Amino acid sequence: MVPGSDFTFVHAADLHLGGRRWLRSPPPSAELGLLARSADRQALQNLVELCLTERARFLILAGDVIDGWCRDFSVALRLSRDLEKLRGSGCECLLLLGNHDVRSRALGCLLLPQHAWVLGARGPETRVFPDVLAAIHGWSGPEVPEGEDVSAHYPAPLDGHFNLGVLHTSAEGVLGHAEYAPCSRRALRGKGYDYWALGHVHERTVLSEVPHVVFPGNLQARGAREKGAKGASLVRVRAGRVETCEHRPLDVLRFVTEIVDAHGVTGLGELERRFEAVLLRSRERPSVVRLVLEGRAVASLLLALPPDERRDWFDGWRLRAARAKSWLDECWVDYDGGGFELSRAA
Repeated sequence: MVPGSDFTFVHAADLHLGGRRWLRSPPPSAELGLLARSADRQALQNLVELCLTERARFLILAGDVIDGWCRDFSVALRLSRDLEKLRGSGCECLLLLGNHDVRSRALGCLLLPQHAWVLGARGPETRVFPDVLAAIHGWSGPEVPEGEDVSAHYPAPLDGHFNLGVLHTSAEGVLGHAEYAPCSRRALRGKGYDYWALGHVHERTVLSEVPHVVFPGNLQARGAREKGAKGASLVRVRAGRVETCEHRPLDVLRFVTEIVDAHGVTGLGELERRFEAVLLRSRERPSVVRLVLEGRAVASLLLALPPDERRDWFDGWRLRAARAKSWLDECWVDYDGGGFELSRAA
């Protein structure tokens, strides 16, 4: 065992602080409205609490910490105050700039506490931490010629140390994400690092386990396309090697898509029972729900209702769902050969 080589770190990315939620309907309650506005900040507080609870040696933020469209300078000030809570615990924070960070006006007033800094602001950089024999490599806002693998510009691994690379990248390309600082998993594995902390892709993705090459996903979902649990990776290093790498959900508002088989529904009573089974179920987090009703019979049933009656019926379900901490944001009716959005057509 290498002395001093046991430690824990937390890897998060794509916080998009100050960004908007992509919602199609107004909040059904004041409580859910407040939660939507503050979700990114609360998720950051959960991240800080995880670092404190697990006695993390490092917090790695792999880019897009502040949303590129954010114009609220207080977002950067609140980020600094939240990171300040880690100062007394010995957890050092390393931030990488992503494509959103480099265009954010709010980043201009970011004044980080003494135990936090931007990694690789002027080019590829290595920071060494002798107490745990760790070398952390990163490059903020990398610009490379088209077609060139950005990882080739990263420093060589440091012998006798746990080598951790931080990179904001689209890697080999992911549907729905713009190309940014591309690289291949083969090149990342061949670099000789023990862990690659990636950012940019909002869905948790493990590209490799030997060594670990990980997208933790974004910390808090922003819309219906970002479904499921969101959070960060908790990584334990033992004897200079990754012992465990586990996902820890830290989101406070979850986006879910529910598909209801409504084939053969003959009346509102039966449809309401199916609504109730889905919308009023117990969930782990307050949720924004995209509901899809499948079947020609339900389409005929709903379209047969007068518009005012259909609107009142649907609004009633929105209120019932809100009492169960569910935000019925969208409702679609799909059937053979067509479909419509009930939440708009109501």
